[in-house]
Amino acid sequence: MLAGEVNHVLDLQDWIEDRYLAIKDIGPIVARNVMAFFSQKENIALLQEMEALGVNLTQTDEDRPRVVDGDAPFCRKTILFTGTLEQMGRKEPGIRPNVQEPN
Repeated sequence: MLAGEVNHVLDLQDWIEDRYLAIKDIGPIVARNVMAFFSQKENIALLQEMEALGVNLTQTDEDRPRVVDGDAPFCRKTILFTGTLEQMGRKEPGIRPNVQEPN
């Protein structure tokens, strides 16, 4: 959720509560806890040290929200799987929505 909203993790230290609350599924408790974390100088220093040691704190392509054309066939649709999925577990279809099986 948050990773898709910022280019760099340290950008979150400048956010106000309303900005967190604008993100789906983030409520006031989470917003305040994240704000409290980023208000502590020790935490910022730790993140900067981690980055200096090679940890990537910058948004990647995988973090960015997917953009779907408004006229795509399944845009704004919910897909319900019924029956038995013999080749995958219950949660796997939601993880692999873009996979196309060979003909």
